[in-house]
Amino acid sequence: MLATRPGITLYLLGGRVRGVTAAAVGDWAVRALADIVADVAVVGTNGISAARGLTTPDPEEARVKRAMVDAARRVVVATDSSKADDDHLHRFASLDHVDVVVTDADLADDAAEELRAAGPEVVTA
Repeated sequence: MLATRPGITLYLLGGRVRGVTAAAVGDWAVRALADIVADVAVVGTNGISAARGLTTPDPEEARVKRAMVDAARRVVVATDSSKADDDHLHRFASLDHVDVVVTDADLADDAAEELRAAGPEVVTA
């Protein structure tokens, strides 16, 4: 849908595609991200907390997501409220690298306040 919108240039990463998540991972994807500057990166996460930041159970996804966060001028995290305070093994970004967290209205007020205190704007819908 984005590719047909006026004013948007959409790029896709190469690399090995994980069967579980359909994410492009590996050195190919990481190397491609090292050479770009993205205006906005929209990333998902398996876990988000004020203490640990953004986490995932897979080390290869963590490497690619870290590279995307590093390449972006602005980072938006799209996640559902069930991921709050659910830390996984591999951290790919701390919340001071995140500009906005977009989540559903079921996010607990105390969790939203902890995330805001760590830096990002928190938008619930």
